[in-house]
Parts: sequence; structure tokens; C-alpha cells
Amino acid sequence: MMNPRYAIWWLATAHFMNDFFSGTLGIILAAQNDQIGLSNTQIGTASAIFLTVSIIQPFLGWVSDKYQVPHFMILGSSITALGLLVVGLAQSYTLILIGVLLGGFGNAMFHPTGLASARALGGPMRKGRSVALFMLGGNGGFAIGPFLSGFALASFGPKGIAPFVLLNLIIVPILFWRLQTNLRDTLNNISSQSKAKHNQHTSSNTRSKWYQTTTMMIAVYLIVVLLRGVIYQALSTFLPKYYTDYGNNLDFAGAATFALLFCSALGGFIATSLSDRLPRLPIVSVSLFLIAPLGWLLLAANGWWIFALSVPFGLTIGAQWPILLMIGQEVLPGGASGSSGLAFGWGFIANAGGTFVAGLLADWIGLRETLQVVSLLPMLGAFLVFLLPAESPNENPTITLKTSYEPQESTS
Repeated sequence: MMNPRYAIWWLATAHFMNDFFSGTLGIILAAQNDQIGLSNTQIGTASAIFLTVSIIQPFLGWVSDKYQVPHFMILGSSITALGLLVVGLAQSYTLILIGVLLGGFGNAMFHPTGLASARALGGPMRKGRSVALFMLGGNGGFAIGPFLSGFALASFGPKGIAPFVLLNLIIVPILFWRLQTNLRDTLNNISSQSKAKHNQHTSSNTRSKWYQTTTMMIAVYLIVVLLRGVIYQALSTFLPKYYTDYGNNLDFAGAATFALLFCSALGGFIATSLSDRLPRLPIVSVSLFLIAPLGWLLLAANGWWIFALSVPFGLTIGAQWPILLMIGQEVLPGGASGSSGLAFGWGFIANAGGTFVAGLLADWIGLRETLQVVSLLPMLGAFLVFLLPAESPNENPTITLKTSYEPQESTS
């Protein structure tokens, strides 16, 4: 069995390979706009469908908890890649929708088991850093996807995504072959500890206390994730088109989107690593509050100023998401993979709804004005976040392993 400290890097690489294709969706749709013509509403709808499929993530997480199926991650990553290939080769909007539906299903298969495994590999004292590395892999792939594919699509059109799909189908099975022992042992450990925790918390008093104290936290959590997700997904979906609308080519659009998303990945890694040692809620709050002013500056920039401002804005907009996922594992019901599925699923659904509305609004008032409006939403979340659990994850190691049939006792 591989040392867990090395295994998390392999798992992060698998996350990179999956989210590489999630990140290419916006740039592929921008390229298809040149080929078959797409409105902002159509682009927003396609992106929303890709994300809305994530509504099945809690169910897939429950299946993973019950039957311990790490193969979900292999199949999920490959299906995501094939779905985006369909989007790139599509000659009609109907085929584009079929492709995003397929890609969204693969994406939903990968994430619940991936996040639960990443947190378990970190152990009780390094779970923040472990999740940070896992998310760095995914966010890094999400960032590099539009950068590399931008050059390929500029040269070969939407079908330029095909070589990247082939690489995924070759590399991902090798990664999971290397990880198979670690993943099997990790899922067995999650299952056994979850059952032990279930036996410790069976009294009606425990159930009553959990429901009384956690219902509000769940509602607040869902609102904060919604407010944050709208601007993040709207930017990753519409920035390529925004830049091309203002006279830039696909090469520039891909590079500029990469700069922002890469810094977003770095911001998530730094912030989540710090959350092992510093209070996590102030980190989330400050980063949410800064999204609006930095976003307005970025949208007003031209030329190389776009790249310069993408650094602080990317660091800011990516800082809170991995921490919010960890909080979601604590406040949402379900087993380790089940609660991960709920956290990821709601995040993707929030992104989907926001992107759909942003597409409609952009056709009405303009794309720049729409992005300016939605960038203001996270400021409300900056204040609401203090209603969530404030403790460091290291203060209660058992908090990571919840069963799918027993709610966790609140520690707030």
C-alpha cells in the first residue's frame, strides 16, 4: 500500500484529469459560438444542465458509502471526458445538450467518493491539507483546461478537444490502478468507523439536540454556497465569451481565464492549509467580501491589466470553496461520501441556477453589467458565514465520519 502522503497526490492528479474537462466547457461553447452561433441564454443553459446533473451526487455518495465502489471515480472521469468530446464534435445545439448531460453525469460520479477519500487519507490532524491538495488538483485542472484547450481550439476548432480526451482515457485507469489498495482500505475504514459512531449516538436526546441546532446551520450553509457559487460559475462560463466579445481571440480568452482559475486553485490550497492552524470562518468571510471590489476592477480592465488583476481576484474567489466543502461534511446529513455528495451537489446546483439566470440577464442588460451585479452577492455571505461552526476540524476528529442514517451531534 502506498504511503497516504503520496496517495493524496495521486488522488489529486485524478481530480486534475476530471476537472480539466469541466474547465474546458466554457471555451468549447465559445468555440461552438463561432461555428454554429449560440446566444448567452443557450450557453448558460448548457452550462446549467452540466451542473444540474449533480443533483444525483448525494445518491451516488450513498451508494459509495454502502457498497464501497472506488470505481465510480474511474468511470466518472472517463464519462466526463467523453461528454465534453460530444460537445466539441456537435453540429447542433441538441447534441451539445446531450454532451453536457453525459459530462455532468460523469462529473457527479467522481466527486463524492473522491472528497471523502481525500479527507480520510489526511487523518485527524492533516485533513485540511489533504482536502486542500485534492481540491488543488481539481481546481488546477479546471484552470489549465481552458488555457491548453484554447490553443487547440483556436487552431482546430471545437474538435481540438479530442487529443485531451484520449489522454484521459489512458492516464486515469493507470492512476487508479496505483491507488486501488489505498482506496479500498480507506473506504473500509470509513465504513467501520461510521458504524461505530452510529452505535454511540442512538439516544432520542442526541437526535433532538442535533435537529434543533443543525437545521439553521444547514439553511445558512446552503445560502452561503449559493451566493458564492453564482459569481464563480458565471465567470468561468462567460469570461471566454466576454473577452472575445471585446475583440480578443480565443488564445487570449483561454489564457486570461486560465490566469484567474489557476490563482483560484492556489487560493483554495493556501486558505485550506491555513485552516488547520487558524480560525476558518474569518478566512471565508474576508475572501467573500473582497470578491465584489476586485471583480469590478477586473471587468473594467483591458490588455495586460486583466492578467495582473486576475491574480488577487483569483486568490480571493477560490479561497473559501474547499473550506465550505469541509464545513458541509460536518453540517449536512449522510455518510462520509453521502455528505460529500450533498456538499458538492448543492454547490454545483447553485452554480447551475446562477449560470442560467446570468445567461438570461446577460441577453437583457448586457454581459458586463450582469457579471457586475452577481459579483455583489457574496458580500451577504461574508456576514452569514459566522453562523456556521467555527471550530477547527482538528478539534473534533470524529466529525468527519457520519453515517447515512444517523445525524451528527452539533458542536456549536
